[in-house]
Amino acid sequence: MTIGIGRGQSNRACGRFLRDCGGATSVEYGLIAVLIAIGMLVGLKALGAGNSSSWSSTSNKITNAMKDRAP
Repeated sequence: MTIGIGRGQSNRACGRFLRDCGGATSVEYGLIAVLIAIGMLVGLKALGAGNSSSWSSTSNKITNAMKDRAP
């Protein structure tokens, strides 16, 4: 048993699909969430690089201070 869609039913289904705006809001919220996630990743990467160089600098200063103080 096959169920076919006639030409008139197909046109009505396409028109209803094109007029439906319910899914558009979900897509928009999804895109906003993706953009926020990308922004957070870029920010965290920059913060990590700055933090890493800061800790390296601090480590070098402590190492040099300990060498100067060694008997």
